[in-house]
Amino acid sequence: MTIGLRTSAAALLFAGLAMNAAPALAQSDSALLGTWKPKVGNGGLAQLVLTSANGVLQVHGYGSCSPSFCDWGTVPGVVYSANVSSAAGNTFTASFDFGFATEILTGTINGTGRLMTINEYTEFAPGDGRDNYHQSNVLVK
Repeated sequence: MTIGLRTSAAALLFAGLAMNAAPALAQSDSALLGTWKPKVGNGGLAQLVLTSANGVLQVHGYGSCSPSFCDWGTVPGVVYSANVSSAAGNTFTASFDFGFATEILTGTINGTGRLMTINEYTEFAPGDGRDNYHQSNVLVK
């Protein structure tokens, strides 16, 4: 009976810590935040707006539609630093689920913070019939 109580107490303690612990994420470099547009349009991502809310990167995407952009909505992003010793985030990932397809974005700003290399990975839902694809582009503020 004592072992069961210890196990239960340990589980409760761990659950309480997990609920209250802040995630160990890199902080967004201020250069990462802002409105980004492709240097050259490629029919994919038309605009990306990166903001921060309560320390979490917010990624608002817009696709190339006509006559106006398609609003992909806003999703949380995950920020990464250049190495284990740095807390300054210069790279992010974000995932948009459209039902018929999932769009995964990865973006990295250059050293000056004025250019971002963006990679788009499109994975279509099973039975859609289209092939998954990747495209990349350079965005500017």
